[in-house]
Amino acid sequence: MSAALDALGQQPSVVAGWWNWVRANLASRFASRPLVAYVARHIMERQTPKEML
Repeated sequence: MSAALDALGQQPSVVAGWWNWVRANLASRFASRPLVAYVARHIMERQTPKEML
């Protein structure tokens, strides 16, 4: 996680962890951007505490 925070805002972007890297690359190769954004939004909503929404 610290690698991702250290690289925040820099180019190229960093995806910490091999499983996250696989998911990020597969999503961008096999799905449209609107679909990836839709799925990512719903995943983040489930992981965000209700009091922060």
